[in-house]
Amino acid sequence: MASFRYRALSAAGAPISGEMEAASEAAVIQHLRGLGHYPISTSLSAREGWQRYFSREYLTRRRPSLRDLSVFIQELSTLLRAGLELDRALGIAGSLKETESLHQPLATIRARLRDGASFADALSSEPVFPRLYVNMVRAGEEAGKLDETFSFLADYLDRNYEITQKAKNALIYPAFIVC
Repeated sequence: MASFRYRALSAAGAPISGEMEAASEAAVIQHLRGLGHYPISTSLSAREGWQRYFSREYLTRRRPSLRDLSVFIQELSTLLRAGLELDRALGIAGSLKETESLHQPLATIRARLRDGASFADALSSEPVFPRLYVNMVRAGEEAGKLDETFSFLADYLDRNYEITQKAKNALIYPAFIVC
C-alpha cells in the first residue's frame, strides 16, 4: 500500500485535505466518495516533513503573482460586462496562458460554484485570493453589480502593480550599492 495525498470538498462545501494509505488513487477516490466528499485531486505522497520542500512538485510549483491576478481579474471583468454567465466566464478566463498559475484554484472555485456556493464563498476557499478581493466580491454579489465590482478591482490591481513595480525599480540601485 502507498500513501496518497488528497484534496476534496465536504458535502457542506468545506475544503478538506489529508493523507491516507490505499492500494491506488481509485481506491482513495472511492473511499472519499463513500464518506460523502467530492474529490478534487489525489497524488502519491512525496516525502514527509522537511524533505517535501525539496520535492520536484514543491520546487516547480508557481504561485500566482500580482500580475497574474491582475490579468485574471481584468479578463473576468470584460467577460462579465459582455454578458457571459459567471461559470463560463471563469472557464474562459482561467484557460488563458497568462493565468496558468491559477488553473487549479479556478477549477476548485468552479466546482464549488456548481455545488451551489456563492462566488465569494468559493473564492474564500482558495488562499490565492486575498480577503480584500473576497469581501469586495461579496459586496458586489449582494448589490447585484458583480461586473462593476470586477471592473473597479481590475483598476485597483493595475494601480497596485504599477506602484509595486516603481518601488522595486527605485530600490534596485541602492541595493546594488549596498552589495
